[in-house]
Amino acid sequence: MKGRVKWGRSLLHVVTVTLLVLMFTVNVRVLGPWMSRGKSQDNEGLEECKEKTEVHIISQTNVSSYDVNEAPSILRFSSSLVSVLGARRKGKAFLTIGIPSIKRINGITYLMATLASIDQETSAKEKTENVVVVFLADFDSEYNNRTAQEIAQAYSHHLETGFIQVVQASKEFYPPLENLKRNFNDEPQRVSWRAKQVMDYAFMFLYSEDLAEYYVQLEDDVVCGRRFITGVRHYIDLQTRAGPWAMLEFSELGFIGKLFKSSDLKRLARFLTIFYEEQPVDWLMTYFRLSMAQNKIYLRKPTLFQHMGLKSSFDTRKDNKLKDRYFESGEKPWAADNPPASIISSMPPFEGNIAELAYSSGSGFFWTGKVEAGDAIFILFEEPQKISEIAVETGESRHPSDYLRNGSVLVGSKVGPLQITEPEKICQDTVPVSNFVNGRALAKSLENKLKTDARCVKILVNESQDNWVVFYQIAVFLVK
Repeated sequence: MKGRVKWGRSLLHVVTVTLLVLMFTVNVRVLGPWMSRGKSQDNEGLEECKEKTEVHIISQTNVSSYDVNEAPSILRFSSSLVSVLGARRKGKAFLTIGIPSIKRINGITYLMATLASIDQETSAKEKTENVVVVFLADFDSEYNNRTAQEIAQAYSHHLETGFIQVVQASKEFYPPLENLKRNFNDEPQRVSWRAKQVMDYAFMFLYSEDLAEYYVQLEDDVVCGRRFITGVRHYIDLQTRAGPWAMLEFSELGFIGKLFKSSDLKRLARFLTIFYEEQPVDWLMTYFRLSMAQNKIYLRKPTLFQHMGLKSSFDTRKDNKLKDRYFESGEKPWAADNPPASIISSMPPFEGNIAELAYSSGSGFFWTGKVEAGDAIFILFEEPQKISEIAVETGESRHPSDYLRNGSVLVGSKVGPLQITEPEKICQDTVPVSNFVNGRALAKSLENKLKTDARCVKILVNESQDNWVVFYQIAVFLVK
């Protein structure tokens, strides 16, 4: 009899949560022009939205120097289930970066450091193409307001332009979080904590489903690798060319750096609401990936996000010292100019370590396991360039023996047919400028050696070798 009662209660939970999801979806869509995303509308719709929706500053205290009438985009629009601080984006973004955040018991916070890292590692152009959604998911409204004020004071411009949005959800969104099933013999408090976390993520997926083409989930205590969005773009392109996928990973830890297509977010949210009390959210993600017919884990290496927090939002008895083994900050030896160029290599990459990563200023490198005499990497400039220096670094601290033993660097003034089967024709009229010594090639004062502008650079393997090669950085410097 008890089993039947419990089963009936579980069914009630599922029905309740499903209704709440539907209620949430409806509420988001009826908020009017301000909250409708994906289709750009101008500020004339804001007045109509004001008539339908309660409008007020997120707190009675000032959260920024903006006046309501002067900057109506720095407002919170409240419905029964969702509140938003920040402006609506115009048009669909490339990537939504979702960050759920709750109060840690010991008072330590990492959220502002995480936002600072994202801000630092995104260019001005990337800030117009992507959006950060911070979900203040704590049930302590005073804490949420203080955090929102801190974000508004530090990033009022990003709130106004739509690069950052801060959202909160009503408790009505959540199903019962007490007296849940004690799977794995976990303590009731832990079961409640992890069940709420599952629903926090479900909320974020629902809110973000039409903000961008892709969605990546972070935690509020991470740091980003250099030019991480460039790395994300490259890896999405690589895996999309390789075949269908449901989830890409940019960190090996938990739910950090897990990326989905936004078109899958609604079904992912539904999946979580059904099993919210059964398992931790990162375990549920594995089952979702498998249900989408993706059996293989696609983990980008080096990874792009590193866990930095020590103090948990639940367990104060021990520090969380987990670190991603594959993370690299992306700091490279040279601050190169590297003008726009296409990169071609006759050597196959290992996993996602493609040749473009060596030329990119972001994290990552080109790693190949097949190196034979005559192989080459070609840098084909979009426009003729006046080059002063070239530096090519091979090898890497964790793989010190993976460097190029015998190679040379040549600069060409003409680009021929792009046929990798005839590599000698790709970069023509070449002039040798440097040879590799201990895995490094340096060419200086090229403005005095090259008679014409450069159209291409060729990195040539002169001798086959058994060792793999890491091309860590290809740096091109222009005449100033």
